[in-house]
Amino acid sequence: MASPGELIKRIAEVLCLPEVKVASYYRYLRQAGLVSKGGRGLNAARMTPKDSASVLIACGGSRIERDNAVDSVEAYSQLQAAHSAYVHYRSIGESAVQEAPQGWAANHAGTWTFEGFSLPHLQALPERHDFLAALEALIEASLNHEYSGSVSKTDWKLRYHTIDVFFYGPKPSAKISIGLAGYRDGGQSFKWEKEATYLFSEQIEDNTTPTEKTKAANQAILVKYAAGDLSICRNFTQETIHRIADILRNK
Repeated sequence: MASPGELIKRIAEVLCLPEVKVASYYRYLRQAGLVSKGGRGLNAARMTPKDSASVLIACGGSRIERDNAVDSVEAYSQLQAAHSAYVHYRSIGESAVQEAPQGWAANHAGTWTFEGFSLPHLQALPERHDFLAALEALIEASLNHEYSGSVSKTDWKLRYHTIDVFFYGPKPSAKISIGLAGYRDGGQSFKWEKEATYLFSEQIEDNTTPTEKTKAANQAILVKYAAGDLSICRNFTQETIHRIADILRNK
C-alpha cells in the first residue's frame, strides 16, 4: 500500500490539483480521524482504498469553496444509494444494426446488479449503502482487476469499460455511472450502462412521487447547505480510479 505522501502526489497528478492543496485536505482529514493515522518515514500509515476515497471526496466535493475538507467529506459520505438503473444496447452482425434499448430498468433499493457480468466488490454493496463505500468498492474492484475480466457468458468478451463519478452541489448529491462494452465471434457486440444516484436519506422515496415529508426534508437541506441559484458539477473518470489502484497495488 502507498504512503500518504505517495497517495497525495498521485491524486494531485491525476486531478491536476496543486499537491499542497491535496496535502492540506489530507492533513485535516487525518486530524479528524477520517483517514488512517501513522508516524513518519517507515512508520507512516499505509493508505487503503477507503482512505483514497475520502481524499477524493475532499477534492471533488462541490462545497469545498464554502466548507473545509472535513465538512465536505462528512456531508458527501452521508449520501445513500437512492436508486439505480441500467439500459442495455446490442448491435447484431457486422452491419452493427443497433437494437432499440430496452429502457431504463429502475432498482429502488440502490444495489449494483450486473446482468451477465461479475464485479464482486460492487455487487456486495448492500441496499442504501453510502457514497464513500461505493467509491471504496470502485477502487477495490480495480485493485482486483475486476473490470478487465470476461463476462460470465463465456462467448462474450469485454472490450472496454467507462466509469464516471459525479459530485453535485452546493446541496450535496452524487452519481456513479459504469459503462461496459463487449463482443463475441460473429460480429455481435453490446453496450451496457448502469448508474446509481446518491442522496441524503431524508430525500429518498420508495416511489417516484415526492411526499410532503420529502418536500419538507428537501427544503431543510437547502437551508442547511445554503443552496443558492448556482449549481456545481464536478466529475472524474476511470483514469482516476485505476491510477489510484495502481499505486495502492504496487507499494
